[in-house]
Amino acid sequence: METLKAAMDAKTVDLPLGRDADCPPCVDRLRAALLSHTEVGDVQVVHDGTVLRVTGDRGPCDEVRLNRVLESARRTSERCYTHPELSVDGMDLVDRARQVEEAVRRLPGVSGVRASAFTSRLRLELDPTVGDLAAVYDCVRQLSHRFTDSRHEAGSPLLERSPGGPSATLSEWLVGSGRVTRITTALFVVAVLFDLTRFPAIFAILSYGACVVLGGAAIVREGLAAAASTRRLSASLLMSIVIVGAVGIGAWMEAAVVVVLVSIGAVLERLTIERARGGSETPDSLTPPMAVVLHRHGTDGGVHHEQLVVPADALAAGDVVIVGPGRQVPADGTIIEGRSAVDQAVLTGDSAPVSCGVGTSVFAGSLNGDGSLALVVTNASRDGAVERIGRFVADAQGRPSSTEQRLEAFARRYMSVAVAVAAAVMTVPTVLGVMSVTDAIYAGLAVAIIARPAALVLAAPVPMVAVLGRAAAAGVLVKGPAHVERAATIATVVFNASLARAADEPTEGRSEGGAKVTATRETLEMLGSLGIERLVTVAEDQAEVAAAIAGELGVTEVASGLGAGGRADAVRVLGDDVAMVGAATVDASALAAAGLAVTFGTVSDAGGRGVADVVVLGDDPRKVAALVATARWARTIMLQNVGVVLGAKVLLVALLVAGLLPLWAAIGIDIAASMLVAANGLRVVAGRPRLRRPCLILNVPPPRDTPVFV
Repeated sequence: METLKAAMDAKTVDLPLGRDADCPPCVDRLRAALLSHTEVGDVQVVHDGTVLRVTGDRGPCDEVRLNRVLESARRTSERCYTHPELSVDGMDLVDRARQVEEAVRRLPGVSGVRASAFTSRLRLELDPTVGDLAAVYDCVRQLSHRFTDSRHEAGSPLLERSPGGPSATLSEWLVGSGRVTRITTALFVVAVLFDLTRFPAIFAILSYGACVVLGGAAIVREGLAAAASTRRLSASLLMSIVIVGAVGIGAWMEAAVVVVLVSIGAVLERLTIERARGGSETPDSLTPPMAVVLHRHGTDGGVHHEQLVVPADALAAGDVVIVGPGRQVPADGTIIEGRSAVDQAVLTGDSAPVSCGVGTSVFAGSLNGDGSLALVVTNASRDGAVERIGRFVADAQGRPSSTEQRLEAFARRYMSVAVAVAAAVMTVPTVLGVMSVTDAIYAGLAVAIIARPAALVLAAPVPMVAVLGRAAAAGVLVKGPAHVERAATIATVVFNASLARAADEPTEGRSEGGAKVTATRETLEMLGSLGIERLVTVAEDQAEVAAAIAGELGVTEVASGLGAGGRADAVRVLGDDVAMVGAATVDASALAAAGLAVTFGTVSDAGGRGVADVVVLGDDPRKVAALVATARWARTIMLQNVGVVLGAKVLLVALLVAGLLPLWAAIGIDIAASMLVAANGLRVVAGRPRLRRPCLILNVPPPRDTPVFV
């Protein structure tokens, strides 16, 4: 039995940032506040910007004192800045989200902003003494979007100033349900038929022209609005240049092809985003619409009970609800009468029914068995566990992964360079007299199409966002795509021995404890099958006790006699690619030091400023291995997507150099690459990988009669 020798360096403390990590200016202010403290020598932002690692200058760091400094800096920041989070209608494409982000960032008083097409939400940091939300609204409206946030009450200026009139109504009707795409496609088909028959050429040109005007007008308007608001090149502006340029040289058919395929690509991107985020599984669809409430009438001398059917969203804390056999629980509550087996797969992903009686907490959406239950509501529908999970997942899906950020930065640089090359192709051959003006412009437009980044910016977020929804439905809450990426690259897993010891102390008999120890051992075996060969147990116990626990679990590395600080130091020594599985309370320091912090708990333990990156609902440790396997599969798909996109770009360049790249082929290959990337990424939603060695994969959605793993 090997013993891990941890460097006992109390001069280093890791402080989790929680939601502050979403605001880079907030992180900078917190870091500056810590650096101004006398006992602090250095503060580094680690783990993809989610943790501040503090190193003492002349002696040990006092973690309690540092947390007080951090909280004081947070309060000061909250007094000076607001952090509104708003829903934006129409921000349903990645390029549109980037346009909104860049435009709002330029406004006075805005020091940080993040927009997400996957959640259609905009989060910003605003100094109210310099800027205001009215300016943000005007900026977003100029990009043909508007706020739809329900938290703005009727009569607020944000809702009163929505564009209206017949033109707006016609525009909304055309945009709705992809009508523009269908109409322009029909016009294009008609034009092609005119081209293939003996009709005069003017009929085909007019049909192509109608297609370009109807579909291209929206693209050009969006491109010009983005250019005016952001002062940057966008994909919509790029396609606007291609459409106008094609019309300018009389290539009506090519211009119509670009309009139709770009419109189809936008529709497919919307569908991809909706499918990836699991939009069909809203909290409303997981809970019953109506509930049976028990009302009391009369006085103590003559009390009468009456059962009334009311909307589930009208329930309030303290209401008594009757749940019949085979019915869904309408709200979170505590059982006050009856006993039944309750299937809580909607919350934990575990479809095995759990025996519940008086005093047991049950959750909205759970399926009651063959017994009848009376329960008192503990949380209103908007504060229930399912609603909180929905909000948590939506917030997580709005965060970018590190790979997504790198790809977006590369796409911006790549697009700028490609446009410069396109401009050179349009002018240099003409000046040298080796190509006609029309041919040079045609070739330059083909280069501009190659610069289109739509497929590249979809390569990473689709599979990563899909994992978040899949994991949540299986009872695993992950804070964001960055944590999915970390789970995919984990090389070492550290377990707190107290978890195994607690598992061996059952509440309902020795057999249950043995089953949990067996599940833990299975988890470690599964992690080993995934190539994670370094499995470490850290314990506060003495060496003999810790070694016995590790031996029972099959772990060969153990660090014993470690307090909270010692466990954190042991995790740091193991490197950045470490997952720590422990308790949110006693292991807070060790969890903050790990690359991936995993705890077992409830919905309340997720989100906010909690230390956990991953919260497993329930107590099944096998979900940890299943998450790692699913994350690795998603990462493989992401890398495949990047390869497909780059391969398509290389093919386009090769065809261009060979003189075999008409505009319709360029845009067709680019859209085909986007479709392939989307289809490949969506495999994560409900598919399963082909593994050489069998391993559990998070199964979503979990059927009522099958386990959470497949």
